[in-house]
Amino acid sequence: MSTMLFDGNPLHDGRDHSAYPLPYVECDAMTGPQQLADISAEDIMQFGLAFWASKALLSAVELDLFTELAAGPLDGETLRARLGLHPRGARDFFDALVALGLLGRKAGVYSNTPTADLHLDRNKPAYVGGWLHLLNTEHYPAWGSLTEALRTGKPQDRISDDLFDAAYSNPASLAAYARAMTSHSLPAARVLARRFPWAKYGTLIDIGTAEGGAPVEISRVHPHITGGGFDLPPVQPVFEVYVRERGLDDRLRFYAGDFLEQPLPSADVLVMGHILHDWNLEVKRELLAKAHAALPSGGALIIYDQMIDDERRTNAAGLLMSLNMLVRTQGGFDYTGADCTDWMRKAGFAEVRRAHLSGPHSMVERGSPRDRRTSLVAYARAMTGHSLPATPHHGGIDGDHTRSQANRLALDRDRVSARRRSGGSLDHVGGTCSNCASGPVRAPRSGRSIPSEFHSFRRGRHRQLRLRLCRI
Repeated sequence: MSTMLFDGNPLHDGRDHSAYPLPYVECDAMTGPQQLADISAEDIMQFGLAFWASKALLSAVELDLFTELAAGPLDGETLRARLGLHPRGARDFFDALVALGLLGRKAGVYSNTPTADLHLDRNKPAYVGGWLHLLNTEHYPAWGSLTEALRTGKPQDRISDDLFDAAYSNPASLAAYARAMTSHSLPAARVLARRFPWAKYGTLIDIGTAEGGAPVEISRVHPHITGGGFDLPPVQPVFEVYVRERGLDDRLRFYAGDFLEQPLPSADVLVMGHILHDWNLEVKRELLAKAHAALPSGGALIIYDQMIDDERRTNAAGLLMSLNMLVRTQGGFDYTGADCTDWMRKAGFAEVRRAHLSGPHSMVERGSPRDRRTSLVAYARAMTGHSLPATPHHGGIDGDHTRSQANRLALDRDRVSARRRSGGSLDHVGGTCSNCASGPVRAPRSGRSIPSEFHSFRRGRHRQLRLRLCRI
């Protein structure tokens, strides 16, 4: 089995990160008055005041200011009236957003900057306001009690002691929470869709999927991928709406369950994005063990989070996210890539490696996922460009011929390629195959039994392997 850990360490991206916000200055008994006078407190003050800018942005998202301006520029008075703001603070509010680089202003008329227009208009697919809305309504108040959390070790959520109880308490809060998770995960998921060798796999299930943002992004880029998302039953309607609106409901389905109480569903690839950091060490290890048990031979586990750099010095976003877990969860914490690698190896995974994704996010995986051999399902899909429905007849995730069984058919990819080059073909057949009624057949030479959707044929004096994907 393989694992990929997207660890969130910006130092892994190959760029120069020698400059950090606060320069390190060593002061000792030899430091004189002039040297001390040259050490400015400006950076410290900027950190202390940073919540001003943060709250200005969060309130603008709450007011849907950027969505309003996405329809076209507005003068200050019209914008104020549209948003229902009092005259006293409106002008300063708009101009503060100009100074922060979020709005443009020309002759008293305000407009979105290109970045704000792309990411803060709720009608655009790259919208990240769902996550910012959650930060505004739930995280921001909880962080006001960080000192208390540091003293007691207890979460500071004012609604519930368990953030998931609060998030799943009613359909409206659940929908808002799911949207927030999507906007938080999409940047990493889009990079993941390009960075992982998906052509070697056929199915995936996203654990704790929310709306299904990650499997949707991956399936868009890789048409042969099928699978879906696993989450608590109340999430199903939100998942299905999101997937259907993006035209992928024929390839992605919802798997209902509780990963704390049940085994994980099986697929070629399991994905855990922003999952492990919600839980204490015992649950982290339990989830990794469940993933190992659920994966077929040659399967892969992908983990991505805002992982802390191994030296715990530079990835401030990862460290602050861990403090966020302190104020928001019962026992959650973020972790270094080295921590996660160690836990995965103890769970039975091997050859774990890390790679940077985007921003503070990175991932973890094992190389050579199938060691020169691939599942018939994954290989046939990759070669034909067609998807195979997840139904029992076709050996889907929950079918009679599971992916792990198909993997074990051990049809060597190089031999398939050689036969294909020598005149064999790999065809997709619409409709019912006349050979399906014959049931399993024997593979040439090996004599292994092959499920009815995979048949070999001999033509003339040439042995040509012909794979047919039979679809009803």
